[in-house]
Amino acid sequence: MSITPATPSYEAETTYAFRVRRVAWLGSFKYLPRDEHRAAGTTLNRLIEENGPDVIALAEPV
Repeated sequence: MSITPATPSYEAETTYAFRVRRVAWLGSFKYLPRDEHRAAGTTLNRLIEENGPDVIALAEPV
């Protein structure tokens, strides 16, 4: 039996500074890996849902 790593989940009301591993789309907005972004945990959770569990390279609460 293989163990699958858990998908990260971020607190909805917390703001995070984050980077993506690759170009990621959320609606019509494009997140680029060269930029540092800031968004609520709900946004990060949606990014994961729409782009896969490995899309977030780094995320820290601010």
